[in-house]
Amino acid sequence: MKKKSATEDTSSVVPAARGESAATRTWLEDAYKKYHRAEFLHDDPLQFAHRYADPADREVVAFYAAGFAWGNVAAIHASLERLLLRLGDRPAKRLAEVDGIAAMRPLMRGLVHRRIHAGDLAYLGALLGECIRVHGSLGGLWQTVDQAGEDTTHPAAQRFLRAMTSLPVAAPRYRGLALSGERLANNVGLSPFGFAPAGPSSPLKRLHLFLRWMVRPEDGVDLGLWTHISPSRLVVPLDVHMLRTARALGFTERSGATFRTAMEVTRAFAAIAPDDPCRYDFAVIRAARGA
Repeated sequence: MKKKSATEDTSSVVPAARGESAATRTWLEDAYKKYHRAEFLHDDPLQFAHRYADPADREVVAFYAAGFAWGNVAAIHASLERLLLRLGDRPAKRLAEVDGIAAMRPLMRGLVHRRIHAGDLAYLGALLGECIRVHGSLGGLWQTVDQAGEDTTHPAAQRFLRAMTSLPVAAPRYRGLALSGERLANNVGLSPFGFAPAGPSSPLKRLHLFLRWMVRPEDGVDLGLWTHISPSRLVVPLDVHMLRTARALGFTERSGATFRTAMEVTRAFAAIAPDDPCRYDFAVIRAARGA
């Protein structure tokens, strides 16, 4: 089957009326009531964070899940299963106990997920461990970079990534070999996970997905761990599915998944749900594909 581009229609599942119309609002609310439920987590990597009772474990597992969240669903889940088997019943504690990238490498040896290799996992694991030891949690690190008065989480998200990659953990100088046998590029940092500090045009979709999970109230889908952030500040995670649906709804005419597009889509959702522009994110994707 030919894969649809972001500029193609989503078929007939979206309402005929576009923009902030009554039909759009009704469609969004109907989608939310039908799909924003725990039973639809089966095809979402967020399900792995729900396995754990401890907020510290939920937080780090969700971060991994967001970093793995691209490509084939079955492959994503299989890769997360292999990783979490290595980390055991208390992933946050395990990461905090393994001090440094050299000590982390044996734990991650042999793991690979698409362009994410064992060296990348060792680097991220070492960063997470250092973050837990220094700040107590990823949420603790976030609070050091967040600033009062900012309308959205995007500026703090950029600072968060810079602060995380500024922790005293050196990026791996040798990442290993590709399946072809060629040596992998060095000095890529967190870019294989989609978490690299990015330029002003990047929508930071993986990090904003993670933030949605952390910030939106616990409701069987999202986790509600970071209560110090208002959901009204969230930015819609702009992947190709959301972009296609937003275009069909008349929320944007842009075809590129850029920061400007993400903000245009976020403002359109905020016009309908000003206190929670990411309210419909989980449901809309499933409604649009008829999940």
